[in-house]
Amino acid sequence: MVYMVGAVSMPLFGVAIDRVGLNLYFLMTGLVLGLTSHIMMTFTFVETYVCTVILGLGYPLVTTTCWPLVSYAVPLRYLGTAFGIMGTIISVGQAIDTYFVGFIVDTAGYMVLEVFFTMCVICGLLNLSTKQRAVFLKQHV
Repeated sequence: MVYMVGAVSMPLFGVAIDRVGLNLYFLMTGLVLGLTSHIMMTFTFVETYVCTVILGLGYPLVTTTCWPLVSYAVPLRYLGTAFGIMGTIISVGQAIDTYFVGFIVDTAGYMVLEVFFTMCVICGLLNLSTKQRAVFLKQHV
């Protein structure tokens, strides 16, 4: 269901992001939708279809904003390499995540799994301020 909603909405979100800009606002909106969906699945008795449609709207917002942001952060001559590395990291993360999710479900159940997903989205929402980013860049670049 998540991927069906994403397949329909992703091109529409892509057009909207290209027209409006404001990639980070779209990214944060997608993360908040994902967080809302996981909290609803964990702590409420809302119909599961509602939660998965919300997640299906949040997922394409995150992906349609993350991939173009690479082109803002990486010089053009390294763009192919950057996209290749990003794709590899995502694939490895999904492969490892599949085993980890199975382990959580087998040992602790679905409630703990949803809490894990909620914590992952919260970590994605954490961000550095402009001053913190400047200090980080001075120390690491």
